Amino acid sequence: MYQPSPDRYVSLVLAEMARLELLDRANVQSFDSRIMEEVRRQAPGVRLAWLVGNEDGFDANMARLSFVPDIYSPHHGLVDSTLVEAVRARGMTLIPWTINDPIRMKELIDLGVDGIITDYPDRVPGSSE
Repeated sequence: MYQPSPDRYVSLVLAEMARLELLDRANVQSFDSRIMEEVRRQAPGVRLAWLVGNEDGFDANMARLSFVPDIYSPHHGLVDSTLVEAVRARGMTLIPWTINDPIRMKELIDLGVDGIITDYPDRVPGSSE
């Protein structure tokens, strides 16, 4: 299977985002630190979301990047009050993924997350009000 190098991949994504006039309205999300670093190098103004699905811990995950991203986006099961405090201390937005259970959504909202990634936006508490 062919996959372009991170620099080529990022240049293709950024070119498409530019063509669609999205560079200042969208963010790039990745689990891959190489992609995150390359986007930062090629387009430092593009908002970046660091996707995290492992249980290595906040500090270990942040150590994989040479910069602080705009958004920290962990699996929702990793979010607790300690993580919320750590993300806030670094000045990032916290948007966990993928939460489809309204009870868990409410728990995360109560913890103070900035957003929620879900397959069912109509299930977010207060979304129908």
